[in-house]
Amino acid sequence: MSKSLLIETHTFNANPVQLTESVNKNTGNLVVEGILATAEVKNGNGRYYAKELWEREMDKYSQLIKERRSMGELDHPESTVINLKNVSLVFQGGSVAISNISTKVEEGEFVYLVGHSGSGKSSFLKLLYKEYIATKGEIEVANIDVSKLPKWKIPLLRRKIGIVTQEPQLLENRNTFENISFALEIMGSLPEEIDAKTNTLLDLVELNESAYKYPGQLSGGEQTRVSIARALANNPVVLLCDEPTGNLDPDLSTQIVSLLEKINRAGTTVIMATHDSSIVNRRKKRVLELSDGKIVRDELDGSYIVR
Repeated sequence: MSKSLLIETHTFNANPVQLTESVNKNTGNLVVEGILATAEVKNGNGRYYAKELWEREMDKYSQLIKERRSMGELDHPESTVINLKNVSLVFQGGSVAISNISTKVEEGEFVYLVGHSGSGKSSFLKLLYKEYIATKGEIEVANIDVSKLPKWKIPLLRRKIGIVTQEPQLLENRNTFENISFALEIMGSLPEEIDAKTNTLLDLVELNESAYKYPGQLSGGEQTRVSIARALANNPVVLLCDEPTGNLDPDLSTQIVSLLEKINRAGTTVIMATHDSSIVNRRKKRVLELSDGKIVRDELDGSYIVR
């Protein structure tokens, strides 16, 4: 049985006499038959869910994750998640934000986006979820042609993308649980699905004990964790992070990046814009450096070299 990133332990509350177990010789998967639909699952937070609901939620998350990646064994990416061809962004008045960029990001990659303020990092990210519209060029994200995407389909694109910003932008009148569940509510999820998925995300970002605290009662690092959990509600193909540690001290920054790496090991592609040279130099991921809207360096296992 493959290990899930989100559920560490589980217990079946069913009469063993009513269940039969066997192993599929072709796949090696454990097959359990019987009253499975009435069994319950206990997650690492001690909460119980109907097993059928739990499996459905895990399938939604895991369908994007290769088995070896869910075990933390990353291999070479197998498909392109982001593809930019000769992309430029020129604002009214002639200011050039992005200049003729071409690059690809593969499934399962973790990419740092570095450069001086005004180099084009935020504009690069905003083009991907069509907050900005490219002046020219082609952009493809998660097999969607962003360049030709009509305005009414933009929400469909953003369901495939998780967005984390420097300012978490939490709803002040909602607690941690409600801030996360709100993203599921607006997608039209069923109440029982919302409860199960929200608790799963609380487990992931380790905020179980802060579930009923309001934003004003949370530290900066905790608020960022809530923002990350909310961004993962759609099971995104890619997580875009724009300076998520910009307002945090070094220790909290390290914790947030470790969480992002945990999410990445599960198979979610991560692109993180940052000015934090210490994080980039220690973590040794792919580095894209921008200067004046152009990619001036693309380096695997790169370092933070901004002149």
